[in-house]
Amino acid sequence: MEGSVVTVQPNQDYYLADKSLVIFYPLYAITPYYVGFPMFPISVYTLQNVAAEDGPLMILSADL
Repeated sequence: MEGSVVTVQPNQDYYLADKSLVIFYPLYAITPYYVGFPMFPISVYTLQNVAAEDGPLMILSADL
């Protein structure tokens, strides 16, 4: 996989957890099996300027 470019697709797998949007890839998609599921957490605070005003990212970023 040397030199491969990893992109985020419109139908990318993700989940919301602990003030983060976590993008993940299936086993073998970009890393060997022993690495596990490659995951990339992105802080909801980083995404506030592109999140829908009444969407789940804004709810997660709210100080409760």
